[in-house]
Formats: sequence, C-alpha cells, structure tokens
Amino acid sequence: MVNLDNECVKYPLLILALLTSTTLADTWTVDDDGKVILDNYLEAENPHTYKFKKRHSLNYDLTRIAIQIKVDNKLFWDNINLPIGSIEPSPIKNWFLLTLPNESRTIDDLVRATTMYAELDDVKLASPVFIDSFGNPLIPTSVILMQFDHNSSIKQVNELLTELDAEPVTEQAWSTLPNSYKVRSRSKNGFDVIAQSNALAERADVLFAEPDTIFTGIGHGTPNDPGFFNCWGLDNTGQSGGVPDMDMDSLESWNITAGDESILVMILDTGIEQDHPD
Repeated sequence: MVNLDNECVKYPLLILALLTSTTLADTWTVDDDGKVILDNYLEAENPHTYKFKKRHSLNYDLTRIAIQIKVDNKLFWDNINLPIGSIEPSPIKNWFLLTLPNESRTIDDLVRATTMYAELDDVKLASPVFIDSFGNPLIPTSVILMQFDHNSSIKQVNELLTELDAEPVTEQAWSTLPNSYKVRSRSKNGFDVIAQSNALAERADVLFAEPDTIFTGIGHGTPNDPGFFNCWGLDNTGQSGGVPDMDMDSLESWNITAGDESILVMILDTGIEQDHPD
C-alpha cells in the first residue's frame, strides 16, 4: 500500500510537472537593462532576414528610404529640414518613398537618413528600402510575423517581448496556425525591426520570424489545368488555326485580379458529370 502522504511520492509529481510545462528558452543576450542587444542581430553591410530559419540576403536600394507618417499634411512636409530629393507617395496610405541626394547614397548615408527621420515626432516608422528579384521595392514595416514551436502562455510570450522591446500581444494571430503572433516593434527604425525579427528567428524555440513587408505582387495567371491549352477562347495562340489574341484576354485580367470572395457567382447547367476531376 502506497502512502500518499509520504514525502517520496511528491518528487516524481514535481518532476512530471516540470516535464509537462513549457517555458521559452533563453537563447539571446540582454544588456544590463534586460533588453536584447540588437547589434548582435544586424549586419548593415550584409542585410538579411530569415525565411523559416534559412538566411535570406537583402539588396539595398541606396537611392531612397521609406517613411510612414501619422498624418499627411502640408505642415509636416514644410517643416522637414533634412536632406531630401523627391517625394513619391505610396499606394498605401501615409507611406512615402523619399529619394536621397545623389551625394548621399552609401550604406552609411542610408542608415543615417533612416535614423534621422525615425526621430521625427510625426513619423511612425522610417525604414530602408530593398529591391526584390523583379526590381520592385521591399519595405519592412513595424510588424513581425512569427510562430513558436510549442504552446506558450500570453504571459510567457509578453515577458519575452518585453526583453525585445516590442509591444505586448493579447491573442494569437491566426487560429489555424497555433502559437503564431503579430508582434509590433516599439522602435520607429526599420533597421531595429529587422534586428528584432532576426533575434526571434535565431531562437531555438521559434519556427519562423520575419518582418511584415510591403511588396509588389506579380501576377502569374496561367492555370495548371492540362486542358487550358485547348481553351482558345481564354488564350488564343492560334493553336486551333484561329487568329492569335482573338480571345477574352483572360490571362491579362487574372494578372489584375483573381476575384473577390464577396462576389457570388451562380452557374446554371445540366448534364453534370459528377466524377469529373474539376
């Protein structure tokens, strides 16, 4: 008969409790104030982020930086006394691309300009601009998308985010992606956001972490349906002896939009082949 009051049975229970609890591994270096040392995770000369733990190199656009301002008004632009070439509005509200002077287009100049604009009260974020493989701009925002590899309480996550100097979270980002979060940096400097993202990505208990980035979408509308080549009405290449491009320009339209879930389409037909692969 086992005596449940016996002290010896308490230790296995304690061990079991420790094994079944989850904690966030301490895998980064903090300063005397308990904040992550971001310089350890940023290489200005070799900028990079991570794509599911794999290092991904970035290419600077040394001609400009991007800023997000609180309110777009004439007073803000009139009061700027910093070096600036031209101002290009972004399609996204309150985002702008600022061209740097021709004589200020080194990496040091880029870092300096980003830092100076980040210090302005009316600027929410100043960020470097990178170039994707198509020559289009990539702009890191202040949000980091990330996922832990195990269940963690909101309290545990926020303790870690405090060390990172990021805003606390209140819930997971996506219900279908367990332990995922949208983390917003407290910094107004895009270089800091990249460093914070890298610091998370290099942790053993994180599956992925990367800045939520503004990019230019490229359409690839050609379906993988093996019978698409026969649909001359959608894309006429003269395949049936017809006139090339005498079609409804479906590929061109799909490069503009692939549809909207709010639009309902009803098809009335008869003679349905229920075992058809489509």
